[in-house]
Amino acid sequence: MIHMKGLRAAALAIPLLLAGLPLAPAALADGQNASVTITDSGFNPPQVNIPVGGTVTWTNSGTRVHSATTKPTTPGTPQSPTPATFDSGGIGVGQSFSWNFTIPGTYIYASQPDCLNGNVVAGFTCTGYSVVVGSPSTAVAGAAPSAAPSPSTQAAAPAGTTIQQTATVSITDSGFSPANVAVATGGTGSTAGNVTFVNNGTKIHTATSTVIKLTDPRSAPQVFTTGGLMPGQSKTFTFIYPGTYQFTSDTDCQNGNTSTTFDCSTPYTITIMPGPVGGSVSAVAPPFSGPVVYWRDPAGYDPQSLTIQAGQTVTWMNLGSNVHSVVSDSASMPFDSGGLGVGSVFTATFNNPGTYTYHDSTQPIWTGNQITGYQFSGTIVVQPASS
Repeated sequence: MIHMKGLRAAALAIPLLLAGLPLAPAALADGQNASVTITDSGFNPPQVNIPVGGTVTWTNSGTRVHSATTKPTTPGTPQSPTPATFDSGGIGVGQSFSWNFTIPGTYIYASQPDCLNGNVVAGFTCTGYSVVVGSPSTAVAGAAPSAAPSPSTQAAAPAGTTIQQTATVSITDSGFSPANVAVATGGTGSTAGNVTFVNNGTKIHTATSTVIKLTDPRSAPQVFTTGGLMPGQSKTFTFIYPGTYQFTSDTDCQNGNTSTTFDCSTPYTITIMPGPVGGSVSAVAPPFSGPVVYWRDPAGYDPQSLTIQAGQTVTWMNLGSNVHSVVSDSASMPFDSGGLGVGSVFTATFNNPGTYTYHDSTQPIWTGNQITGYQFSGTIVVQPASS
């Protein structure tokens, strides 16, 4: 059984044939450190988890020069894929590069000679690579977010804060009011929490994020800034992922600015909490069960490769900030989600064992006037059902 909106015309849908070894699932670092092998087809394992202060070593086992380089922020989105940047430079055959990670978060990276700055090398998979730093026990990449985060990672609103679906923060010439707000999120674009900043003062102010701590370190933090708000102006931000966002006013408290009237010492926070508005705070389970693949901007499908048993149904959920799709490369298992808006889901049931690849048709790679592949792809490996 396949749920789809209909097959796209196949004239332009030329699948990208990827060679080389299949990518291994996420690896949890042994102790402080982790190792990643670079081949001519990609990084293996694609995701590793290390504690803060741990080191990752990349070794080039391929036949040409590669690199380990953080990917830039996708233009036009408020998200930042990495807490900090790193770049190995060209790693020759048999050479290694190590990087020590001191800032927690998720680092998205790829190989510059193969994937970045306009480079597209056939056979090298360019998406799905990350280093998760901090809280490895709750951040195993490739697994669906936990339905009940542990108390140590659960966002906690300050005492007396009312949980809302939509909150408004007033900016005056003396500070933000209220200083702390808490909004609920259901984990999708349609159930996200919203915070609106309104400048009710007489001067230009901003609301700019500073320190961000997410419940699930794999989630992309929303680094936000209102820009300069004139008196009477406002700006609204939508938050999908649970966590705590601290913020301040650039024009009053940062970049050398020291306002004599604006309170820059108070810790202003937005707490994004999983759960219903007005109810007890608890994580909201997805509106589906079974194997799940999430779309996350700018990384792509998460996990990129999924192994299931024959007869199981896979659900794709768009947690990105743009419309994406799920389109089959296999004539024996045709499916096409059509455009999936933020928070939308699509399902397909795989009854026959085999390996099925798919792609996002919204991100084509053009060579001249022809589509020669797609920037983001995924694989479903279907094993025989256990007796």
